[in-house]
Amino acid sequence: MVVGLILEANPYHHGHKYLISQAKSLFKDSPFIAITSTSYTMRGEISLIDKFDKTKILLDEGIDIVFELPISFTLQSADYFCYNTVHTLYKAGVTDIVVGCEDDNFDNLITYYNIINSDEFINLFKQNQKQKLSYKSTYEKTLSDLNISPNLIELFNKPNMTLAFQYYRVIKDNNYKINLHLIKRTTDYYQKNETIEKVASASYIRELYLNQQKFNHFLPYKPNFIDITAFEKNLITIINFQMISYNDNKNTQNINGNTEGILNYIYQNGTFDDTYTTLINSLKNKRYSENRIRRTILSYILNIPKGLEKNNNYLRILGISNKGTNYLSSISKQTKQFIFANPNELKKNDNHFIQTIFSYELLSTKLYGLLTNNNNLYLKEYQLPLKKEGK
Repeated sequence: MVVGLILEANPYHHGHKYLISQAKSLFKDSPFIAITSTSYTMRGEISLIDKFDKTKILLDEGIDIVFELPISFTLQSADYFCYNTVHTLYKAGVTDIVVGCEDDNFDNLITYYNIINSDEFINLFKQNQKQKLSYKSTYEKTLSDLNISPNLIELFNKPNMTLAFQYYRVIKDNNYKINLHLIKRTTDYYQKNETIEKVASASYIRELYLNQQKFNHFLPYKPNFIDITAFEKNLITIINFQMISYNDNKNTQNINGNTEGILNYIYQNGTFDDTYTTLINSLKNKRYSENRIRRTILSYILNIPKGLEKNNNYLRILGISNKGTNYLSSISKQTKQFIFANPNELKKNDNHFIQTIFSYELLSTKLYGLLTNNNNLYLKEYQLPLKKEGK
């Protein structure tokens, strides 16, 4: 058995620690492989911890191999995000994936999968798309029109059930020989009030941090978070500069995420003379979510093109333990040829796609360093992966 975990870890907290402990109780002696987004997350948010510090935390918590989910795979809707995380773990030889979610009744996943793959759902969904609602609203309306149980719709509207379903869908649609295991969360994970529990959602911890409230008891380590105020100030400056030349940029149609004219909408309707938060709030509506707006803006800044959404054997290691090293020695030569840790190793690989993906990842690290006043951070990209000694 080889166990996979998908951990954006923004930030890593006691809920993640619980998930790892539960997974280890199920698979005691197996190697554990995690894949994590790096400088930014699927929501288009900046990571509170740089990817190198995040990797060290994951190794200290018992992960044996940490693979990165590069920026061009991260800044995607849930379906592409989940495809790339599961596909990477599959290529790495994972047999079992363990995820945390709001409900551990696996039958609900099967029921929901059968519903959304029915001809009735597909045809009605196409009709509802003509109303030009957001993708999520179109989805919900279609389910409601089919008289699906409100409780089931509500369940799969929950953030981690949405992801769990997409992971299941990727496994089913691609016939991957992977078993998915659901670990039910132990608390009201999305609480908005202080509790005595140690487990809180990453979004709640971020909220506490932004509001300068106490949050350390929700973390199993001493945090070294970025300066959000400096980040937002630097980012809005960069966005303003990019927008000055927007009308002269002839390649905006090829930018990742720029469908339905969203970049033009941002350019024409954004409030650019205040903070980054004010900008996002001025743009969100029923059609365009905050997450989609943030992803599109970052893709525009980094000039990430369309067409990189699906993984093609990108297997970059950020950190590894001795057990992880032993595991890699047992995998096929065909898989080994795609594994790399730093850009110098790419010289032996003629795969242009992998080199292109990494070039945007390197650029995103440079941007992250610029936004967080850590301009030399990108130099760590050229070092060997972090090593965790021990068994």
